[in-house]
Amino acid sequence: AAVAGPAVSGAVRTSLPTIVMAVPKKRQSKMKTRQRKANWFAKARRQATLALSRGKSAKYDPLEDPKYSFDAVEDDDDEEDEDEE
Repeated sequence: AAVAGPAVSGAVRTSLPTIVMAVPKKRQSKMKTRQRKANWFAKARRQATLALSRGKSAKYDPLEDPKYSFDAVEDDDDEEDEDEE
């Protein structure tokens, strides 16, 4: 058992990759930080506008879709009632 211990620990050892993170060299100014934040919000605003316009261009009306139609559900119930009588 004493011989197996060191042999097993030597076989199990693996070198883990060192994780290196990006770290800024200098502090960023408030102007640059706020400019980046403003660009981020502007990009989100543009994406939202584009998504809305794409949705409108599809001309999709969920009320006209038979899957979401209220009349189709009522018709099915009426047919089942007729079968029972």
